Amino acid sequence: FGLKLISPLLMSYPKYKKPSYSSSPKSPIRMYGVNSYKGLVKNYNEDRVSIVLNIKKPKDYEGYWPKNLSIFGVFDGHSGNACSNFLRDNFHIYLLKSQMFPKDIEGALHDAFTRLENDFLSNVAIAKDNTLNDKSGSCALVTVFADKNLYIANIGDSRAIMSSYYGKEVTQITKDHKPEVKSEKKRIKENEGVVYKVNSFNILYRILPGNLSVSRTIGDAGSKVPF
Repeated sequence: FGLKLISPLLMSYPKYKKPSYSSSPKSPIRMYGVNSYKGLVKNYNEDRVSIVLNIKKPKDYEGYWPKNLSIFGVFDGHSGNACSNFLRDNFHIYLLKSQMFPKDIEGALHDAFTRLENDFLSNVAIAKDNTLNDKSGSCALVTVFADKNLYIANIGDSRAIMSSYYGKEVTQITKDHKPEVKSEKKRIKENEGVVYKVNSFNILYRILPGNLSVSRTIGDAGSKVPF
Protein backbone atom coordinates (compact mmCIF):
# COMPACT_ATOMS: atom_id res chain seq x y z
CA PHE A 1 0.00 0.00 0.00
CA GLY A 2 1.52 3.30 -1.10
CA LEU A 3 1.12 6.60 0.69
CA LYS A 4 -1.21 9.05 -1.02
CA LEU A 5 -0.23 12.68 -1.23
CA ILE A 6 -2.74 15.03 0.35
CA SER A 7 -3.26 18.48 -1.07
CA PRO A 8 -1.99 21.25 1.26
CA LEU A 9 -5.43 22.85 0.92
CA LEU A 10 -6.98 19.85 2.64
CA MET A 11 -4.44 19.98 5.45
CA SER A 12 -4.84 23.66 6.27
CA TYR A 13 -7.73 25.58 7.74
CA PRO A 14 -8.67 29.25 7.78
CA LYS A 15 -7.19 31.19 10.65
CA TYR A 16 -10.21 32.84 12.17
CA LYS A 17 -9.65 36.21 13.72
CA LYS A 18 -11.42 37.12 16.92
CA PRO A 19 -14.85 38.57 16.04
CA SER A 20 -15.43 42.24 16.68
CA TYR A 21 -18.67 43.24 18.32
CA SER A 22 -20.28 46.30 19.82
CA SER A 23 -22.98 47.06 22.33
CA SER A 24 -25.31 50.01 21.76
CA PRO A 25 -27.47 50.42 24.88
CA LYS A 26 -29.22 53.51 23.46
CA SER A 27 -30.20 51.71 20.27
CA PRO A 28 -32.91 49.06 19.76
CA ILE A 29 -30.13 46.99 18.18
CA ARG A 30 -28.48 45.86 21.38
CA MET A 31 -25.45 44.21 19.85
CA TYR A 32 -23.94 43.30 16.50
CA GLY A 33 -20.79 41.45 15.50
CA VAL A 34 -18.57 41.08 12.45
CA ASN A 35 -16.12 38.35 11.48
CA SER A 36 -14.43 38.02 8.09
CA TYR A 37 -11.42 36.06 6.87
CA LYS A 38 -9.63 35.58 3.56
CA GLY A 39 -10.16 31.82 3.23
CA LEU A 40 -7.80 29.20 1.82
CA VAL A 41 -7.18 30.02 -1.83
CA LYS A 42 -6.51 33.77 -1.99
CA ASN A 43 -4.12 35.79 0.14
CA TYR A 44 -6.49 38.77 0.27
CA ASN A 45 -10.10 39.45 1.20
CA GLU A 46 -12.58 40.90 -1.31
CA ASP A 47 -15.56 41.01 1.05
CA ARG A 48 -16.81 44.19 2.68
CA VAL A 49 -19.26 45.08 5.47
CA SER A 50 -21.22 48.28 6.05
CA ILE A 51 -23.01 49.21 9.28
CA VAL A 52 -24.84 52.53 9.61
CA LEU A 53 -26.73 52.95 12.88
CA ASN A 54 -29.39 55.37 14.12
CA ILE A 55 -29.81 57.42 10.94
CA LYS A 56 -31.46 60.69 11.87
CA LYS A 57 -34.00 62.63 9.88
CA PRO A 58 -32.33 65.27 7.67
CA LYS A 59 -32.92 68.81 8.88
CA ASP A 60 -34.36 69.94 5.55
CA TYR A 61 -36.64 66.90 5.17
CA GLU A 62 -40.38 67.26 5.74
CA GLY A 63 -42.68 64.34 6.30
CA TYR A 64 -42.53 60.86 7.77
CA TRP A 65 -39.15 59.46 8.79
CA PRO A 66 -38.68 56.02 10.41
CA LYS A 67 -37.67 55.75 14.02
CA ASN A 68 -34.69 53.57 14.88
CA LEU A 69 -33.40 53.50 11.29
CA SER A 70 -30.28 51.37 10.74
CA ILE A 71 -28.76 49.72 7.67
CA PHE A 72 -26.49 46.66 7.53
CA GLY A 73 -24.80 45.37 4.37
CA VAL A 74 -22.58 42.40 3.48
CA PHE A 75 -20.94 42.57 0.06
CA ASP A 76 -19.28 39.38 -1.18
CA GLY A 77 -16.81 40.53 -3.81
CA HIS A 78 -15.05 38.54 -6.52
CA SER A 79 -12.49 39.23 -9.28
CA GLY A 80 -11.26 42.23 -7.32
CA ASN A 81 -12.59 44.55 -4.61
CA ALA A 82 -13.61 47.65 -6.57
CA CYS A 83 -17.28 46.63 -6.70
CA SER A 84 -17.56 45.53 -3.07
CA ASN A 85 -15.83 48.78 -2.03
CA PHE A 86 -18.28 50.77 -4.16
CA LEU A 87 -21.26 49.05 -2.54
CA ARG A 88 -19.87 49.42 0.97
CA ASP A 89 -19.29 53.15 0.50
CA ASN A 90 -22.45 54.00 -1.43
CA PHE A 91 -25.35 51.62 -0.81
CA HIS A 92 -26.82 53.48 2.16
CA ILE A 93 -26.45 56.81 0.33
CA TYR A 94 -28.30 55.56 -2.74
CA LEU A 95 -31.05 54.06 -0.59
CA LEU A 96 -31.62 57.21 1.47
CA LYS A 97 -31.60 59.40 -1.66
CA SER A 98 -34.16 57.27 -3.49
CA GLN A 99 -37.35 59.18 -4.20
CA MET A 100 -39.26 56.17 -2.83
CA PHE A 101 -37.58 56.32 0.58
CA PRO A 102 -38.94 56.15 3.25
CA LYS A 103 -42.56 55.71 2.17
CA ASP A 104 -41.82 52.63 0.05
CA ILE A 105 -38.70 50.95 1.42
CA GLU A 106 -39.12 47.84 -0.72
CA GLY A 107 -39.29 49.98 -3.85
CA ALA A 108 -36.37 52.09 -2.63
CA LEU A 109 -34.22 48.97 -2.22
CA HIS A 110 -34.91 47.91 -5.80
CA ASP A 111 -34.28 51.45 -7.04
CA ALA A 112 -30.99 51.73 -5.10
CA PHE A 113 -29.64 48.44 -6.48
CA THR A 114 -30.61 49.40 -10.03
CA ARG A 115 -28.87 52.79 -9.84
CA LEU A 116 -25.80 51.29 -8.12
CA GLU A 117 -25.46 48.73 -10.89
CA ASN A 118 -25.81 51.33 -13.65
CA ASP A 119 -23.41 53.80 -12.02
CA PHE A 120 -20.74 51.22 -11.20
CA LEU A 121 -20.76 49.88 -14.74
CA SER A 122 -20.73 53.29 -16.41
CA ASN A 123 -18.41 55.15 -14.01
CA VAL A 124 -16.01 52.46 -12.79
CA ALA A 125 -16.12 49.23 -14.78
CA ILE A 126 -16.32 50.64 -18.31
CA ALA A 127 -13.77 53.19 -19.52
CA LYS A 128 -14.68 56.25 -21.60
CA ASP A 129 -13.43 54.52 -24.76
CA ASN A 130 -15.89 51.65 -24.07
CA THR A 131 -13.20 49.18 -22.99
CA LEU A 132 -13.22 47.05 -19.86
CA ASN A 133 -11.65 49.02 -17.01
CA ASP A 134 -12.57 46.78 -14.07
CA LYS A 135 -13.89 43.20 -14.08
CA SER A 136 -14.89 42.93 -10.42
CA GLY A 137 -18.36 42.08 -9.19
CA SER A 138 -20.15 41.47 -5.92
CA CYS A 139 -23.11 39.78 -4.34
CA ALA A 140 -25.07 41.89 -1.87
CA LEU A 141 -27.12 41.18 1.22
CA VAL A 142 -28.64 44.11 3.07
CA THR A 143 -31.01 44.58 5.99
CA VAL A 144 -32.89 47.74 6.86
CA PHE A 145 -34.36 48.26 10.33
CA ALA A 146 -37.11 50.89 10.24
CA ASP A 147 -39.58 51.46 13.08
CA LYS A 148 -40.50 47.90 14.10
CA ASN A 149 -39.99 46.44 10.63
CA LEU A 150 -37.07 44.53 9.12
CA TYR A 151 -36.46 44.59 5.35
CA ILE A 152 -34.03 42.15 3.72
CA ALA A 153 -32.80 42.21 0.12
CA ASN A 154 -30.21 40.02 -1.57
CA ILE A 155 -28.49 39.64 -4.91
CA GLY A 156 -26.42 36.49 -5.37
CA ASP A 157 -25.81 33.66 -2.90
CA SER A 158 -25.05 35.38 0.40
CA ARG A 159 -27.58 34.16 2.93
CA ALA A 160 -29.60 35.73 5.71
CA ILE A 161 -30.55 33.33 8.48
CA MET A 162 -32.72 33.73 11.56
CA SER A 163 -31.80 32.11 14.85
CA SER A 164 -34.60 31.30 17.29
CA TYR A 165 -34.74 29.83 20.78
CA TYR A 166 -31.10 30.64 21.52
CA GLY A 167 -29.84 28.94 18.38
CA LYS A 168 -31.93 25.78 18.66
CA GLU A 169 -33.78 26.69 15.44
CA VAL A 170 -32.10 28.25 12.40
CA THR A 171 -34.14 29.38 9.39
CA GLN A 172 -32.76 30.54 6.04
CA ILE A 173 -34.65 33.69 5.06
CA THR A 174 -33.25 34.50 1.62
CA LYS A 175 -33.12 32.39 -1.54
CA ASP A 176 -29.82 31.84 -3.36
CA HIS A 177 -29.51 33.16 -6.90
CA LYS A 178 -27.70 30.21 -8.46
CA PRO A 179 -27.73 29.08 -12.12
CA GLU A 180 -29.01 25.60 -11.21
CA VAL A 181 -32.18 27.00 -9.62
CA LYS A 182 -35.04 26.28 -12.01
CA SER A 183 -36.43 29.81 -12.17
CA GLU A 184 -32.96 31.33 -12.57
CA LYS A 185 -31.99 28.87 -15.30
CA LYS A 186 -35.18 29.75 -17.21
CA ARG A 187 -34.48 33.48 -16.93
CA ILE A 188 -30.88 33.05 -18.10
CA LYS A 189 -31.89 31.02 -21.15
CA GLU A 190 -34.62 33.53 -22.06
CA ASN A 191 -31.88 36.20 -22.09
CA GLU A 192 -29.68 34.07 -24.40
CA GLY A 193 -27.32 32.92 -21.66
CA VAL A 194 -26.01 29.38 -21.18
CA VAL A 195 -25.92 27.30 -18.00
CA TYR A 196 -23.38 24.48 -17.94
CA LYS A 197 -21.98 21.93 -15.49
CA VAL A 198 -18.35 22.27 -14.50
CA ASN A 199 -18.05 18.55 -13.77
CA SER A 200 -20.03 15.33 -13.93
CA PHE A 201 -20.84 15.35 -10.21
CA ASN A 202 -23.53 18.03 -10.64
CA ILE A 203 -21.88 20.05 -7.89
CA LEU A 204 -21.01 23.30 -9.61
CA TYR A 205 -22.83 25.12 -12.39
CA ARG A 206 -21.68 28.24 -14.19
CA ILE A 207 -23.05 30.73 -16.71
CA LEU A 208 -21.89 31.90 -20.11
CA PRO A 209 -20.91 34.60 -20.77
CA GLY A 210 -18.69 35.26 -17.77
CA ASN A 211 -18.32 31.82 -16.17
CA LEU A 212 -20.01 33.08 -13.02
CA SER A 213 -21.25 30.60 -10.41
CA VAL A 214 -24.02 32.98 -9.27
CA SER A 215 -26.87 34.16 -11.44
CA ARG A 216 -27.26 37.72 -10.12
CA THR A 217 -24.56 40.24 -9.18
CA ILE A 218 -23.65 43.89 -9.18
CA GLY A 219 -20.79 44.62 -11.58
CA ASP A 220 -19.12 41.84 -13.61
CA ALA A 221 -19.12 44.05 -16.69
CA GLY A 222 -17.39 41.38 -18.78
CA SER A 223 -20.45 39.15 -18.34
CA LYS A 224 -23.03 41.80 -19.16
CA VAL A 225 -21.62 44.25 -21.67
CA PRO A 226 -20.29 43.27 -25.13
CA PHE A 227 -16.80 44.63 -25.81
